[in-house]
Amino acid sequence: MKKTLISLIVAAAILLFSFLGSNVLGSQKESMKRMHHGDDDIRQVRSLEVNNQDMQVDIPVTGRVDAIDRFEIFAEVTGTLMESPVPFKEGNHFKKGDILLKIDDREARLNLQAQKSNLLNSITQLLPDLKLDFPASYANWESYLKTFDLDRPLRELPANVSDKEKYFVAARGIYNSFYSIRSLEVRLEKYTIRAPYEGVITQSNITVGTLVRIGQNLGTFISTEAFEIEVALSPVELDFVSVGNHAHFLSSDISGKWSGKVTRISEQIDAGTQTIKVFIIITEDHLKSGMYLTGYIQSNSIKNVMELPRNLITDDRTVFVIQEDTLKSVSVQIVKRMEKSMLVTGLTDGTILLNEIIVSAIDGMKVTTSTQGDAK
Repeated sequence: MKKTLISLIVAAAILLFSFLGSNVLGSQKESMKRMHHGDDDIRQVRSLEVNNQDMQVDIPVTGRVDAIDRFEIFAEVTGTLMESPVPFKEGNHFKKGDILLKIDDREARLNLQAQKSNLLNSITQLLPDLKLDFPASYANWESYLKTFDLDRPLRELPANVSDKEKYFVAARGIYNSFYSIRSLEVRLEKYTIRAPYEGVITQSNITVGTLVRIGQNLGTFISTEAFEIEVALSPVELDFVSVGNHAHFLSSDISGKWSGKVTRISEQIDAGTQTIKVFIIITEDHLKSGMYLTGYIQSNSIKNVMELPRNLITDDRTVFVIQEDTLKSVSVQIVKRMEKSMLVTGLTDGTILLNEIIVSAIDGMKVTTSTQGDAK
């Protein structure tokens, strides 16, 4: 009997405590519900007004400087290398037209003189016959003979009055001798190699007194007036770059700033790096072939875009706009990705954007906006 009474008392106590606990939890739930829906708990957020505009961005690049004009010098004639006013040594500078190399041309020059003398003799023997058979042309040939100079390049032969005269002159080997001499004159010029532009010797493979052979590599001469930088861009970045775009560079080794322009863009993607070569010309001083520069290319004008911080754009390419104090997710199109921001389209001017990160943000969430500011 006593055990039964104790059991009833314990059961009653359990029921009492269960009832009291239920009331306490119910009151807490109601209180939480009221906190969630209360006006005092609507979150205040920063906002940003959409203002689309045309923009240009800087595309980072790095590249190696190289001379835009590089002259690999090969011998076209044979002879002994002679002394020249400025020695053909690495590091020596030359102006346009200066003598780089001079090969002994005495034998070639004497051979040319002999051929000219033969032509002079042939024309002299031709004059009496011309005076009899072609008196109208005699004066022209006589004047040509009087001004004939063995030490100067040949002048053009007198024009023929008729085909008959042309055949008459050709039969005596005049034209054959004339063009043979012209060929020797061209060959004689190859004994003296001149600088095609202002530049410097970067490699010398021969010294004075050495025998030069046809086809021998004598050295390398590069221009100091213009340089070219080769950089690599991804196909996506290439959509924003065109020939003529400006570029700006700095060096980590020497002080200075350099500007250039995009002059060429390759049409082939490198299979290994999946990039495309872009070439930029720089016509400023104090550059050295082989040095590395870092800088950026100024992009084409990108139309009707807005720049937003990366963290405002979700993984599914949406942003939150605020309409009537309510969040709403809107899709955007990413036009250009940059280090800390992105250029996007798809937003209407005047639209109010959420300008901060809310981890629990969802469509329909009630917010109130503070003073609008720029995206950070």
